[in-house]
Amino acid sequence: MSLEKINTAINYLKKNEYIKEAEDLEIILNQLKKDLNNKEILEKLIQRCHIRWLGDLYIRDFQGGSEWWQLLGEIDDYANNKFKSVND
Repeated sequence: MSLEKINTAINYLKKNEYIKEAEDLEIILNQLKKDLNNKEILEKLIQRCHIRWLGDLYIRDFQGGSEWWQLLGEIDDYANNKFKSVND
């Protein structure tokens, strides 16, 4: 997965008027573009994709939460794998 999934999530957040959350994710994305191996930023991304953070938001583009949660899960998997590879 590339950073495009994060951008997709940002677009959904903006479209659904979660501006603060979108801005937070944009900051993380921009920082990752500068340094993809930054463990601190990867940890922030993992935290944001947690079901109790962004997962609690209602995204009207999806019927039910499972598709939104799947997108967040893919981002979380990417961040966790990247985080583990940085620690190796």
